[in-house]
Amino acid sequence: MVSRFSLDSATEFLFGQDVCSLSAGLIYPPSSSLSKDMAFKNHPANKFAYAFRSARMATAFRGRFGAAWPLFEFWTDRVKTHMDVCYKFIDPILNEALDKKRMLKENGMIDENEDREVMEGEILLDHLVNYTEGSLYSVSVPRQLT
Repeated sequence: MVSRFSLDSATEFLFGQDVCSLSAGLIYPPSSSLSKDMAFKNHPANKFAYAFRSARMATAFRGRFGAAWPLFEFWTDRVKTHMDVCYKFIDPILNEALDKKRMLKENGMIDENEDREVMEGEILLDHLVNYTEGSLYSVSVPRQLT
């Protein structure tokens, strides 16, 4: 419950969009007949939380082997499979922020050559998009935002 509240409040504060993970329902013990509710397991917020935790654990596993970790994941990338779920959750939020900036730029409301102050009510994601979008595409990015 605390992790869901943290996810909701963090996405609202940082990204300006509440992901409503508290609406997923309660977690029941495995002995309960209510624990087999597939709607709970298939809720997008629960899928994200599970994938994020699994990606963190797989990354920590890589740390045991140092630079030789690719030898232990020769056939499959354990982190990538979990991160794909995370990207499905995060990419729409990022794309919306990029589209918002593109629209403001096309309407002449943003001057890219001008160094501006943080505006009132601006969220972290808006700030990051304004200051990193140009450099985001100049470096090698392993996957493409679509």
